Amino acid sequence: MKGVTLHHKLKNGQSYAYHFEIMKKQFILLLTLVVSFPILATANKKPSPAKRLIQRLSCIQSHGIMFGHQDDTFYGHNWHYETGRSDVLETAGDYPAVMGFDLGGLEIDSPRNLDGMPFADMRNAIIAQQRRGGIVTLSWHSRNFVNGKSSWDPEGGEVTKLLNDKVYRKKLTAALDKVAAFIGSLKMGKTAVPVIFRPWHDMNGNWFWWGGKNTTTEAYRQLYRFTHDHLSRRCRNIMWAFSPNLGATSMEEYYPGDAYIDLVGIDIYDFNNDAKAYTANVSKGLTMVCDFAKAHKKLAALTETGCQGLPQTNEPIEDGNGIYEKYKNPVLTAAHTPLEWRYDFSEQTNPFLEQRIMMEAAFNAGAIKWGDKYVVVARVEGAESRHTTAMVGAMRVGRGPRQPLSPLRRQTGPGQGPALLGIHQKPPARSRR
Repeated sequence: MKGVTLHHKLKNGQSYAYHFEIMKKQFILLLTLVVSFPILATANKKPSPAKRLIQRLSCIQSHGIMFGHQDDTFYGHNWHYETGRSDVLETAGDYPAVMGFDLGGLEIDSPRNLDGMPFADMRNAIIAQQRRGGIVTLSWHSRNFVNGKSSWDPEGGEVTKLLNDKVYRKKLTAALDKVAAFIGSLKMGKTAVPVIFRPWHDMNGNWFWWGGKNTTTEAYRQLYRFTHDHLSRRCRNIMWAFSPNLGATSMEEYYPGDAYIDLVGIDIYDFNNDAKAYTANVSKGLTMVCDFAKAHKKLAALTETGCQGLPQTNEPIEDGNGIYEKYKNPVLTAAHTPLEWRYDFSEQTNPFLEQRIMMEAAFNAGAIKWGDKYVVVARVEGAESRHTTAMVGAMRVGRGPRQPLSPLRRQTGPGQGPALLGIHQKPPARSRR
């Protein structure tokens, strides 16, 4: 996979705090794993859970993109805390390959993280993701250890104080012990669940107490190394990630060193509803990350992104047949056909898993407004020109870009279909930045 980053342009003297408020309203986190360089297995006969995860990701790099989603099973469009629910599952037929969670709140002994997720439930969700064969990534928006406020309230010089002042360093060490205890508790039986841990991200920006003008590059490197060394002594299931924001001119500036990093990534958001600029920034950011990953023999990822506000216009394709129009961005295609329409998944009645209905095309015959949704009525063409008509999905009515289709019923069970589509997600409390 490849990573992307968005350049943040401030207009009319607007602060980053303004943009964070925008992100609360329109946010999407795609923790997209972009494996870009093979990492050789070590000679260790019993590699750690983290090493096994690195080896696994290295082996599957040629198979494409692993789609991710923050807090996927905790909330979605118009629902909160419903067991088993997932916008990705209901849209694409399976849970996302990567799930992200945040540890902010552990440092103050809160039973819930900064987004309101109970840590006990988070632990269960992480273990469930491991059982499904998925991957887990953890960020940590720790409170400011100097002034006691949030990650977004820097006073300046906090990192230096943590490193040099015994009182503040003790606070940091105590917080790291709590993080280690939580990560160490992630077990499936006696086997530790490996996680990608991404602390102190967006360090090239000024919005966190650990980054930008609030510290120095060398102090940041020392903070990351200290965090790595302290946790690594207690946990063997941590894979370490490093991810600046697109504003970085290079990956080298804050890089702690190859001995401390397993995966490099980049965070990209759209704040200006500019699809062209967003695409350009993604291309630029991914190129930088993947080149760096290859040179340093690391994995690469698009670690955060948000583009819900981007409009998606639709245009007819010029080379039509004169009878009907084909569009560049179709709402519905034959590929959206539910798998249980195509296959009988019973081992008794279809032991060889033969396809029973072949779908060749889908025509959007119209739509019906139903509550706050539009139900798409489609004419589906199968093999040998056999036709049928079906109400196949719904799009939410509202301002902004076209929303993805949401099936009227669950199309496939877990493991029966890949998670390929992006979900426009709005968190309940704060942005992920």
